[in-house]
Amino acid sequence: MSTIVLITGGNRGLGRAYVEAILNGSKSSTYKIIITARSGEAAQKAAGELSESQVAGYGCDIENEEKVDNLVKAVESEYGRIDILINNAGQSSFT
Repeated sequence: MSTIVLITGGNRGLGRAYVEAILNGSKSSTYKIIITARSGEAAQKAAGELSESQVAGYGCDIENEEKVDNLVKAVESEYGRIDILINNAGQSSFT
């Protein structure tokens, strides 16, 4: 049984580095990694670049609570659970 890991903002930067570190680990085959990006297309493209068999991409704007709820429901429906959450996505604001 795979460990289900959800990494927000996993398509680039630090989030992508987390994915790469997991995939390069000695127990990498035991993980299924779900990554998010604001754009579903960007998340799916990154997932394909990283590992088509172990990484899946979903679009989710973390600033929208309804979209976050829908993401969790979709992941739980597809994979049954979320074992590990790496909440990497953030927001920028300028005042």
